[in-house]
Amino acid sequence: MDAWRGHLPITSRMLRRILNKAAAGKSQFSCAERILYTTCEFWAATAARSIVTHLGSEVVDNLEDAIFAFSRIGAGHVENTLIAFLRDLDTPPTKPRYLERLTALEEDLLKTKDPVDHLIARFAEDLQEGIAVYPAWRSSAPVTEQTQPTD
Repeated sequence: MDAWRGHLPITSRMLRRILNKAAAGKSQFSCAERILYTTCEFWAATAARSIVTHLGSEVVDNLEDAIFAFSRIGAGHVENTLIAFLRDLDTPPTKPRYLERLTALEEDLLKTKDPVDHLIARFAEDLQEGIAVYPAWRSSAPVTEQTQPTD
């Protein structure tokens, strides 16, 4: 990946809409809004090489959210890379080894065959047009901060 220049314009507009909604104190977001937010934040953290900070102490939950989100936008290679990394965590590594694995994960993600920025932008455009898709088995009802979508 060349030097990342940030999200594409449509992505930035839709992400700004979500952030403004949150700043206004609203706490209900659709599944599609959550997908867009998750992919944007995760991809920005990857490009900035700050995935360690982004994942924080809830590594497994945050990876599962990212896997779901990237699968929904059609980023299959990113999804598979994250799944492989998550499986690799079944055997808890030492802290230095864990940091090495995260650095390798960033490298792998930055070399993905998926046109991630364009996939995110297409999803953002679909969200703007009200046609963003997510699995039928997910509720289309808004999800509040207290409740996460369930699998």
